[in-house]
Amino acid sequence: MDPNLGFLPCTTDGEINDGAFGLTRPIYPDQDPNPVESRPRVAKACETCRRRKRKCDGSSPCSSCLKNNIECVYVLERPKRKQRDSELVSNLEDQVLALKDYVRKLEATCGYANLPDFASSSLEDDAAHTVDDSQSSAIDDVSSMMWRMNIHGSGETSFLGPSGSFCFPVSGHGIETEAIRPELETKSVQALLDLFRQQINSVHHFVPPHVIETLKEPQKTLDGELLQVSVLAAASLFVDSGQTYADQADAIVMRCCRTIPNVATVQALAILTWRELALENENNAWLYNSMAASLIVHLGLHVSSLENVMQIPIGPPSDIDKSVRVQTFWSVFLMDRISTSMLGRNCMIPWRRVRATPYLEACSNPTTEDTVFDAHCQMWFIHDRYMDKIYSFEFAELEHFERHQLLSEARDHHMNFFRQMGRDLELRRNNMNPQVILLHMVYNMSLLLIHRPYLREPKESAAHQLSIRTNMTSAHALVRLIRQYDKEAKMENAPFFAIHCVLTAAVSLLLNATSTNSTIRSQSVHRFRVCVDALDKMKRWTRARRGLLLLRELANRWKVVSALPMRHSVPLIAPTKETTPQADTNDLDWGMLFANLEEPLNLDTIDLSTPTGEWVFHESD
Repeated sequence: MDPNLGFLPCTTDGEINDGAFGLTRPIYPDQDPNPVESRPRVAKACETCRRRKRKCDGSSPCSSCLKNNIECVYVLERPKRKQRDSELVSNLEDQVLALKDYVRKLEATCGYANLPDFASSSLEDDAAHTVDDSQSSAIDDVSSMMWRMNIHGSGETSFLGPSGSFCFPVSGHGIETEAIRPELETKSVQALLDLFRQQINSVHHFVPPHVIETLKEPQKTLDGELLQVSVLAAASLFVDSGQTYADQADAIVMRCCRTIPNVATVQALAILTWRELALENENNAWLYNSMAASLIVHLGLHVSSLENVMQIPIGPPSDIDKSVRVQTFWSVFLMDRISTSMLGRNCMIPWRRVRATPYLEACSNPTTEDTVFDAHCQMWFIHDRYMDKIYSFEFAELEHFERHQLLSEARDHHMNFFRQMGRDLELRRNNMNPQVILLHMVYNMSLLLIHRPYLREPKESAAHQLSIRTNMTSAHALVRLIRQYDKEAKMENAPFFAIHCVLTAAVSLLLNATSTNSTIRSQSVHRFRVCVDALDKMKRWTRARRGLLLLRELANRWKVVSALPMRHSVPLIAPTKETTPQADTNDLDWGMLFANLEEPLNLDTIDLSTPTGEWVFHESD
């Protein structure tokens, strides 16, 4: 007990000294100079004392109002706060988010200089609150289930889903279209076939190797011609030529689908899907993908090949025919899953309808490439199975335990796949096959996307903390894989869908860069820049350039511009009609937001020692 408690020393002129700050107040005649007990609290205070935040004695009128000659009014019963319907609150939150998006588009279109000045009283003064807002915005953007409808200047619309990472509420993700380069005829057909074999077919297995050799000569059938020009058009993307081949394929593809719906036509459609997706021609890519999937079902390749082939009345096919049918199905299936994830749409070949023979069972002497391709098909099958459930319109309507059960099932399926990988698919110091590295990149990308919507779960829930851990560990693993791939085969030579993996990791790391933990923030920034460098090296592809623009806009939106490398940290320029194509200036974002997080990202309370899966590498970073 402080012996001076309640003791207020008096000054020489009869005033009370309130202590260290030298504040004094006069002593009134009726006032005890040494008050020890405070006045008892009253149940009700008058309206004047409540507004001025003064202690009221509860009298009627109270002493303060009586002294100042103010009317003393007591409100004994206050109206109860109206209970708002949860659906109404959710709708209002969606409207607020839509208005914020509209304001951002106005800012991007008109520029900040043309906007009216805001009163200083309407702005937040607390710097710490600003940091929390940026963290809340980041975790809200990453976890929100938002679909995007682009309305282009011509009136055309295009639908994109959240898994493709291009649905964040920023001004737009268009990029200037480069002028078409003149045709280069210096590459021979054989050189283009070699490029197709090395850069495309080694990953996707569109065409059997012996068929590629037959494409050197002029084709006598329409389906053979379509397959030939499709292969040459796809390979020509690596030498910036070959539009003639693409035009030729486009001219005959519909006639071939109508008159010769066979395996060769399906292979050509899958290759054309690859080409259009690589060029970011989303409409054409989806059309070709849908046509390929339709022919797959029409030809019965999605079920057991042997049973369906035996029903053909022209006689039993050879073993080569059966193996080609199986390979064709899985190559189209893989292309469908890649397109689905990159564009954020539903698959064209439902996983529930697939009863095809596993790829390796159709291979007589499987190579390492065959093993990796089979694992890719399995991984993308698992990925789409759970993405189809989690990234759906009904996900928010599921009960709490149902969402958690779905996450647990998805994690178990992923972990079982990882544990069952054979020795050929393990990454060891003496086995750094680039295709195997790419498989591991897809595995970690899938984990990131499946856990991303659970970041908006309640902060104390197990699902939220598990998602935070996976968001960090899988992004870290992806960065190490990116470094290793660049060391073994150079990122500029990676398949274009590797951009999807790199961009997914980059968004997660940029989210982690908003953390209040300085160690986590610095590590995330360092790894984030590895992803930016990888996208820089892959700028041959339009999607990589769009990804870099997206990351710059997100860094500005989340107030972590310092995470960007210096060459990308220049201020964003508002698009104008002189610099931006008409199709991009009129793009509108229509978002369907199913949740709104108001919690800042706080990683300090997360136990990072809990394993989230087997690590790909074991040496130090």
